[in-house]
Amino acid sequence: MVESKTKDQIRKLQQTDPEIQRIIKDVHSGLDHKGKYTIMNNMLYRKGRIYIPDNVEIQRMLLWEVHDCQLAGHGGQRRSYEHLKEHVFWPKMKDDVIEYVQTCPTCQIVRQQKIKPAGLLQPMPVPNRPWDMVSMDFITDLPTSDGHNAIMAVVDYFSKQAHFIPMKPPMPAKVVAQTFFQKVFKYHGLPLAIVSNRDTRFMSDLWQELFSILGTQLRFSSAYHPETDGQTERVNQTIEHYLRSYIQADQKDWATHLDILEFHYNSSIHSSTSMSPFEVATGKSVITPMALMSDEVLVAADRECGNFLRDWQSKLRQAKEALIKSKERMVRIANQTRTEAPDYQVGDLVLVNSNNIILPRNFTPKFNHRYYGPYRISHRFNQVTYQLALPPEIHIHNSFHVSLLKRFRPDTRFGRQVTLVEDPIEQRQAELILKENSSQFLVKWRGRPLKEATWVSKQSMPPTAQSLIESFQSTHPSTSQARIP
Repeated sequence: MVESKTKDQIRKLQQTDPEIQRIIKDVHSGLDHKGKYTIMNNMLYRKGRIYIPDNVEIQRMLLWEVHDCQLAGHGGQRRSYEHLKEHVFWPKMKDDVIEYVQTCPTCQIVRQQKIKPAGLLQPMPVPNRPWDMVSMDFITDLPTSDGHNAIMAVVDYFSKQAHFIPMKPPMPAKVVAQTFFQKVFKYHGLPLAIVSNRDTRFMSDLWQELFSILGTQLRFSSAYHPETDGQTERVNQTIEHYLRSYIQADQKDWATHLDILEFHYNSSIHSSTSMSPFEVATGKSVITPMALMSDEVLVAADRECGNFLRDWQSKLRQAKEALIKSKERMVRIANQTRTEAPDYQVGDLVLVNSNNIILPRNFTPKFNHRYYGPYRISHRFNQVTYQLALPPEIHIHNSFHVSLLKRFRPDTRFGRQVTLVEDPIEQRQAELILKENSSQFLVKWRGRPLKEATWVSKQSMPPTAQSLIESFQSTHPSTSQARIP
């Protein structure tokens, strides 16, 4: 393992190392009673292994030999140490091996963490009444049915009442906002907060300004981690299951089932409240064809009239208590498989889990790095959500749940510099500009379908897109509010 040139270098360094010279003196004086040390060819050995001087460059070279080179294969701590200790020795060598492997830039990127996901569950707060807080999500890429190919699901966090609305492409923010007012606002008024998985629809200036004027607070869940909007995700599964059970073989009649599906969902007992969403939201039970078979329906209706307000208030209290208990149970179960979130600070370097990163089409996930980066934390929203300083060519949102991050450990002892190989995160090429607002362009990317168009800030547009910008602004002068110089 150790070449003669390297041995000559070690021999020279041994001659200037105070500890080694002290040991050599003891050996010559016969003070090495246990026989640990020997001297061969003017070089000190300990139990048959070369005693390495306290020199970082030599130690780093040997550590590279047993860990980084192709023969070593970036093995783990134990394998690297076992290989090294066959041939050489220095004090606290095992500790140095552990630190060397832990701070290896390559290993930090390619190895998966074998620990529980970080970040305890942060559930949304329980509202005080129905339709104070709602979640909104979209089921997209459905077969076209009556001109619709998507479903907008709006769900109340308190009563669990929902509206399922068929949508037609395209669905810019203005259309989504108008649909919300036509299908939701006229029944329930404005909510105090809307929770939604971040989407280009919701990033439009029009959408943000419209709701900020009306006093609505938008809450965005962190990139690729829609846990704050888990309610709508579960409702989406219910929608898909119901439609799967009733639609025809060609799957093109799903839009005709949405009204009855909405009634079925809102009239069914919800596990969180032990009441139907309709009952919590309106204070009364819904009448179904089955209920009409019994005369008790009319008797109960007469009985409820005098005590309606009192009974409804009681049901609202019961629903809130049940929701609180349900969230406590959900948090307790979820946190059994999680760990406390690391306390990252602005400026820290972290790696990003690659599970949700879209690779170029000629890359196979089997050889995908486990993590990309390192990137620097630019903002801390809370203990579980962070914003990263990503390069502008990476077209993903820059806020992440803590479970997708891993602390990057720089090598401060052996001085290995981080080599930032260009990550295979797709660097898309702009093909067409579709729209413009005060700060962004809506861009269609070459080789990607129209539905994957995204809003890009004007500062992040690549220089190669200048001709596209000029072409768009020359044909859309009224929409060009702020031009790129």
